[in-house]
Amino acid sequence: MTTMTGVAGAALLGQAFWPASPGDASKAITPFAEAEPVFRALGTPLPFAFAGEPGPVADARWATWVAARDAEIRARGARHEPDAILSLGFSGTSFAAARTAASSRSTGAPPAAATAFPPLLSAYVVERALNDLVMHRLVDRQSIRRVAVVGPGLEFRDDGHARDFYPEQTLQPFTLADSLVRVGLAHPDRLELTIYDVDPRVLDHVAAVQAVVQRGASYRLHLPLPPDTPSHAWQPGLVAYWQRAGNWIGADVAPGRPPDGMDGLRARAVRVTPAIVQSLRAADLNVVLERPSSGASDASFNLVVATNAFASFAPIEQALALANIHSMLRPGGLLLAAALAPGVPIDHWSPAFAVHVVFDHQQSGDTVCWLTAQPARHAIDQSEHEGVRSDDNGARDFPPRGSSLHDRTTIRGG
Repeated sequence: MTTMTGVAGAALLGQAFWPASPGDASKAITPFAEAEPVFRALGTPLPFAFAGEPGPVADARWATWVAARDAEIRARGARHEPDAILSLGFSGTSFAAARTAASSRSTGAPPAAATAFPPLLSAYVVERALNDLVMHRLVDRQSIRRVAVVGPGLEFRDDGHARDFYPEQTLQPFTLADSLVRVGLAHPDRLELTIYDVDPRVLDHVAAVQAVVQRGASYRLHLPLPPDTPSHAWQPGLVAYWQRAGNWIGADVAPGRPPDGMDGLRARAVRVTPAIVQSLRAADLNVVLERPSSGASDASFNLVVATNAFASFAPIEQALALANIHSMLRPGGLLLAAALAPGVPIDHWSPAFAVHVVFDHQQSGDTVCWLTAQPARHAIDQSEHEGVRSDDNGARDFPPRGSSLHDRTTIRGG
């Protein structure tokens, strides 16, 4: 399957084939010329009758369907329905459990019971994946500058994890910034981080905390870690991560008091540096159906992290999202996502490799995968120190030749 993505695709397709989202010129829907081959590659029927009509006719039908589907997704999110395309941070469900739920939605099978883990574990998995890049010298140090987080999530009170002793919070943007600085891939003063979500609660939360910080108050991240149990005895590496998380973007403060009956619950809190909070940008974007408009400054990210979001996507949603994310990345830019479903096409991406992180002695863990936007050997502007690491010949394969989604680095939290 061959499709056109990114800036080049926009120039060839033209504005008439890349309509802006209604009421928002900053974003556009996925072009039908890119979406139609994705449906066919997965053997998924198109959502409307298509018999080779002229481009404008097909584009108009596609735009009508996208608008209806987008409205349906947002309505489900407002009702907290599980099959909405929303972030995972609400429940702390593992990536693997979310993939099972997404598969159940696409096949009609009853979903298996999800395994609930504290959201901090997904942050730990992301840091270990970032560290893997550094260890294998696949990316230059301090090369990551512009980062997008898709569907970071919002932890609510009374969500079943005894986290009702602190206010709602969004964790992933801050733990990601902390990890990028800790492993040496970003400089805190040059890091630009954008949040994309379809849930207005996430976007409103970011705006509210920025207003509070502007008035001189602080934003605190609360980091609870449940005690060891017969089913989950945490690996030392996970505990060490919990002890240091947030230290590069803030300072430790006294945590809230856990509720009665939660003996053994470990609690930390970090006051985030005001400059980090104020540097965040949050925008409404349904990455399955939308992308920043052609020519928007957003289409130049070094890194997109979509671990929470991709874990909850059905295969066709993952495939459509890949096309949109590709358009947001610089050539050679990186995507870190939950492991892709079998059969999802990765045209315009280099072969991916997976990183599996084990976080307890019972061998529970999660898998994420790295992809890089083709052309994989494109040299990023080194004058800005932004790019994929080059060898002595000025180019380096990323990932290594011959790797695939089945190639896996297993990291144990020891």
